[in-house]
Amino acid sequence: MKRFGALAVAALLVVGLVGSTALAAPTLSGEFKIESKAEITETNDDINFGGAPTLSVKLEAAEGDLWKLSAELGEVGGLELGKYYVELKPGPFSFYAWGNEYETSDVADAFEFIKSGKGNSESDPKFRLTTAVAGANVTVDYATAGTDALYAFAKYGMFGVAFQDTDVPNSEKGMGASADVSADLGVAKVTAGAAFAFQAADDEGSVAFGVKGESEVAPGLTVNAGYKSDAREKAKDNAKTTIWGGAEYKLEAITVGADLSLETADSVKTTKVGGDVSYGEIASAGVEYKKTDDTNDKTPTLKLTASAEYPVIADVFTVSADFEMVNDKESGFASGDDYEWVDSNDSDIGDYVVTVLKVSASAPYKLTPAFTVTPGFEYAAYTFEADGKATATILKLDTEYKVSDAASLTFGIANVNAEVSNLPPDVTITDVKNTTLKAVVSVKF
Repeated sequence: MKRFGALAVAALLVVGLVGSTALAAPTLSGEFKIESKAEITETNDDINFGGAPTLSVKLEAAEGDLWKLSAELGEVGGLELGKYYVELKPGPFSFYAWGNEYETSDVADAFEFIKSGKGNSESDPKFRLTTAVAGANVTVDYATAGTDALYAFAKYGMFGVAFQDTDVPNSEKGMGASADVSADLGVAKVTAGAAFAFQAADDEGSVAFGVKGESEVAPGLTVNAGYKSDAREKAKDNAKTTIWGGAEYKLEAITVGADLSLETADSVKTTKVGGDVSYGEIASAGVEYKKTDDTNDKTPTLKLTASAEYPVIADVFTVSADFEMVNDKESGFASGDDYEWVDSNDSDIGDYVVTVLKVSASAPYKLTPAFTVTPGFEYAAYTFEADGKATATILKLDTEYKVSDAASLTFGIANVNAEVSNLPPDVTITDVKNTTLKAVVSVKF
């Protein structure tokens, strides 16, 4: 039962591919990449050398719009399968399969009560079937990683329905459904929806519902607002509720937005206020203020972000930069790999950071049509509870020489200098001092 759905779809993919290749020759393309790194690390006044060459291969094959295959092979010493994607479109149906960090697109109902994510971090495949039935667009997803899960969505004009079984082998849990309807009232577009958990425990809620609207109140000015309540798989009388509103104004290349949300979950109220501004694809900036009434989170969190990419000389010299600052007095606003240390293990520190400052910049310059030089730097500063501190500076220089349209050589050097002090016991990162030399040979076909 557990693998039946996955094996069935896989069999259809294989049959379709074999049948199609008998009719026409597919196109084949790809890339061979050999990367060699030499890492010079300073530890206790000793200098250590490490690193080994790796070979990666990316292959793509297709036959018009009928089918497509993409796969990456890395660490060819052990021949590990990387990202992969299969697409097959025989007639009115479309089949897809993907895995190992490949991403496609999310599928969800109007309020995301039921949602099938775009990603699949596991090697076991995730499958998708899309088709049109009597004017309705239908999507069915089947995930085989961990506990098998089934999702089905149908959209017919203004109406949408969805079904999920997040634990296929277990007939006593995981099933639910949702329905939504949208209408254009002239002055506003309004959507309402509800969801129901079929197998909720006696002490849990089983219903979710929501309503939202959007209206263009003036040329270029759009406002939106909504309310959502979700009691599924939560203690009764403890539904997660969200009220939100926002506005966006567009004036030629400039876009300005603002939003406000009030959320209650597990008896904790969270208020978020945000704003952003952008100028085409050249520059953008955003701010977010977050405050909760959690007794373990007594101070608000302020986050500022900015990015820019400016073509100083079109197709020759471009400067890009990113900035992020998060200010709080307690940890808890981030988690896991939201932030990582610069050691060889990319150690997760998101659970422990109290403040964050990150700045990076790069400036690729095309000296000749074939030769590009890219200097860059990254700076990160984190603070932790008990006056813990960690700072890291990375200086980089990459060069790329295009031997031909299909082949290129890349050489790079990166120097990492990172220091820590007064860290709390839970934070186990250490100083890092190393220089990495990199050489890459890439051949496309």
